[in-house]
Amino acid sequence: MVQLFKILRTLIFAVCGLALFGAAVRLAQHSPDSIAARGANTIAKVPEVVVMTISNLLRDPYAESLTPDPSQEPGSKGEHFVALANHTDHAVEGVVLRTGMAGAAPRKGWRMLYGIFTIDAKPQYGVLVLSPQMAIEKVVVIDGAMLERHHFSVGQAPYPHGFALLRDGSMLMAFDTDYTPLRVDPCGKRVWAGDEGLTHAFTPDDAQRFGWGMGARDDLLKVDLASGKTVREIAWQDIAEANPQVSIFAMRRMDDNALGDNPRGDAGRYYDDSAHINDAEPLPAAFAGAFPEFAAGDLLISMRSLNLVLVLDPRSLEIKWFTNDLTLRQHDADWNPDGSITVFDNQNGRDYSRIMRFDPSGTKAPSVALDGRGYDFYSRIRGKQQGLPGGGFLVTSSQQGRAFEVDATGRMVWELLVRDPRNPGRNFVLSEADFFPSDSAPVERNLQCPVS
Repeated sequence: MVQLFKILRTLIFAVCGLALFGAAVRLAQHSPDSIAARGANTIAKVPEVVVMTISNLLRDPYAESLTPDPSQEPGSKGEHFVALANHTDHAVEGVVLRTGMAGAAPRKGWRMLYGIFTIDAKPQYGVLVLSPQMAIEKVVVIDGAMLERHHFSVGQAPYPHGFALLRDGSMLMAFDTDYTPLRVDPCGKRVWAGDEGLTHAFTPDDAQRFGWGMGARDDLLKVDLASGKTVREIAWQDIAEANPQVSIFAMRRMDDNALGDNPRGDAGRYYDDSAHINDAEPLPAAFAGAFPEFAAGDLLISMRSLNLVLVLDPRSLEIKWFTNDLTLRQHDADWNPDGSITVFDNQNGRDYSRIMRFDPSGTKAPSVALDGRGYDFYSRIRGKQQGLPGGGFLVTSSQQGRAFEVDATGRMVWELLVRDPRNPGRNFVLSEADFFPSDSAPVERNLQCPVS
């Protein structure tokens, strides 16, 4: 009898629990911001989180940072690649350069690569410094002891995402999820780990006193580069509220038709990842004369979810210029000394990526600065582009694990892949490749401490 009573009591509790959960789900449809709705949503996600955690523990921690090798895919032209010359004490495998590019020569200058590489027989975060002859002259390994988590998680290794070389030769580094950003000195030692997670890009201002990055809450963070402390936060909602005449932000709003009623002033709920800010670059004073519409320090911002590129006054939050009708899930908007703005246009879900050029003065129509069809160039997400002195681009096609450079005529002059030796036919997703002139003082200072 007692046993039957316990069974009945358990069944009653289970039914009550299901009823309460069902009521919470029904309430969530009408009041998605209520405590009940948030609780129901959390409970519903528990099985998914458990399965994901177990899966992450069982599989390669770098699985999500791997991508198909474009040189091995059907339809590739069978280009031949050889390992870069390596003048360091580290064994670097899988970083290969295309051969047989007749009449092509790399532009004279240094390159830095930031990403995941096979260093000393295992995948590691690192920076490779390449000479003007495209040889590895320095390896900076970012080991686990240098990293700090801003929240606990289990499984996939966070993707390295955001890099800058400072004038003193030190380096800024950011990561997707988990890890806080780093400042690393030329000898490869940590100067600081930041207090907030940053991702996508980490761009210093002219004085290199502060840097701008993207936070975990879809916000802009201003960081003190001496300490790594966050000194200011700008949420995308702050920008939207300061510019009510710009209705683009409402594209990600959750609209309720409110049938049977006609409420006002209830616009406030948005889908997840509403803006997806992925770049914020201050206008350098040296370029300000080419942009009379703007002031030095104004921020050039990319918002992926809205296909939106804008220029923002960070003091007043006034939007001074924007475009959102020509790019598709874009990244890396850059100021150029000729008064133009170039953007890495992913063209997510289409066949090829491209680089777009905009004239914010309106004198020239927007144009395609680099058409990916001629280079088998496609990065569904992520990616970087850098305009080069005298014309041409250095392109990081992240989701191909690839970097390449074209000259002012559009001719490809070099191409590099980052292969995973453990997985033939797979490359590591490449975070960033940057070009520096042969006489770059920051590179010289960085090289003064060889690390390797």
